[in-house]
Amino acid sequence: VNESNIIMELAKAVRGNINAMYVFSSIYDIDCQNVKFTNAIEMVSDDFYFKKKPSKEFIFTPIPNLHFNSSVLKDVYINILNSKVTISNTIRSDYLPTQIQIGNTYYTLGFGGLHSNNSTTVAYGNLMLLDVGSYYPSLVCFNETLQNIINNSEFINYFHHIYEERMKAKEQNNNSLSHALKLVINAITGKFNQKYSKFYNPCVYLQMTITGQLLLLKLIEMLSENGIETITANTDGIIVNDPLNKYSIITKEWERIFNLKLSKKKLKFLYMENINNYFSISDDNIMKGCGCFNFELNKNKSNNGMVVYLALREYFLNDKQPSQYIETSVDKNLFIDIANVGDNT
Repeated sequence: VNESNIIMELAKAVRGNINAMYVFSSIYDIDCQNVKFTNAIEMVSDDFYFKKKPSKEFIFTPIPNLHFNSSVLKDVYINILNSKVTISNTIRSDYLPTQIQIGNTYYTLGFGGLHSNNSTTVAYGNLMLLDVGSYYPSLVCFNETLQNIINNSEFINYFHHIYEERMKAKEQNNNSLSHALKLVINAITGKFNQKYSKFYNPCVYLQMTITGQLLLLKLIEMLSENGIETITANTDGIIVNDPLNKYSIITKEWERIFNLKLSKKKLKFLYMENINNYFSISDDNIMKGCGCFNFELNKNKSNNGMVVYLALREYFLNDKQPSQYIETSVDKNLFIDIANVGDNT
């Protein structure tokens, strides 16, 4: 393989983060070219970290207006409210249920986020993607219960300002600034659970992530009670099958109760190998993938048999037979497959 091709592909793969670092450096007048991006965030946040020592125990604080109707979800919520967690390197696994069922779909709660336990799934028709953009940062900005636990108005105001600037940049299609500020707010919420960060506060982290999961479960329950099936869920959003277009009234009520905003996108097709590897096609014929189906990222990153996945994309978007696409592909990089070389290779 030509070395210049490899260099060009590598440059494409990291272009977004490089632009973000330049933007971040210019905003805060620091040089973060030679430091890890997430460490640069702490460099400009000296006045807004948690000065109090984190608590050794965590008890989940109830969420106002959150009430479940199904016995399964009531039991989950009661168990969480009645449990006390000792903060250590590990949190006992029985604190959150391993699997619960709503309708035909099974879900797992975790300390990072909710996800459905999907095997290979094919869905088409009147599908709707519902998600909260920057979900955990949104909770920091708009969830009063979480803000009371943070108990630092200066930090909340500082964080809220960055969040609003990011939303404004996104609306104005200022992609470099939007991406840079998205990295900032996501990094800060992730640092709530990093022991050696100035933002370390595991009680805030647990309240934030568990709140996010319970609110999504409430949305799923509300939709299910109105005959709308949730096909899949993952951390900050869900995909539902809504043939009668009833979702709007329900989602508006959920947004009103919990002071959050859902984005909505119509899909006409969804294919999932599992929760981490899937792709969808929107009504306006835009294809989006995750994991092995994240076509552009994987093409720029490792290739690893990318011709197969690109052939699938051409089939679903342009009705081109996979064999025809493979036979006419001239980019030899698409046929590269990477494997570890071991003793038995």
